[in-house]
Amino acid sequence: MEFAAPTARAKDSCQFVCENDPDGLEVETLDGEKVLAINGVQILSHTCCNLIGEARELVRLGVAALRLSPHTCDMVAVAQVFRDVLDGTRDPQDAMSRLRAVYPNAPFCNGFLHGTNGALYV
Repeated sequence: MEFAAPTARAKDSCQFVCENDPDGLEVETLDGEKVLAINGVQILSHTCCNLIGEARELVRLGVAALRLSPHTCDMVAVAQVFRDVLDGTRDPQDAMSRLRAVYPNAPFCNGFLHGTNGALYV
């Protein structure tokens, strides 16, 4: 069996093929486990780090900003959910339910913050 070599693309002439995979091109292990996502020149985790349950504690510990990475979902709603939790007008459990509704297929993770496998959700 033969495989075609991937077409190499220079950064300046990429032809914007990353728009074909707006949440990143999935990369799997040999066992078929999704592990990474390639988005333009970035290589990201396949899982989506979600610290909504830890947001208030992070602020209490001195974290001044949380980065919300855009995905193909209603990011305005995502930002509002985080704002509501940080303002104390939404419970973190309710917020998680809302995030799962806004982005139903997202594999959320927060394991790294809890000292375990980063791809897990604790």
